[in-house]
Amino acid sequence: MDSKELSRKIIEYRAKHNMSQEAFAKLCKISTQTACNVENSVQVPSKLTLQKILNVIGE
Repeated sequence: MDSKELSRKIIEYRAKHNMSQEAFAKLCKISTQTACNVENSVQVPSKLTLQKILNVIGE
């Protein structure tokens, strides 16, 4: 999954659940800054971070 696709999936998930970036980050057990950077395609997540995000969004 490329960073643009991951970003789109995070944005869609947050919108569907009416969730802030901070709430999403807490749910994923990652920092808010990391969640923001990944969502905005500024940072490529580590394998561990990617797995945490995918576990939450159901991928």
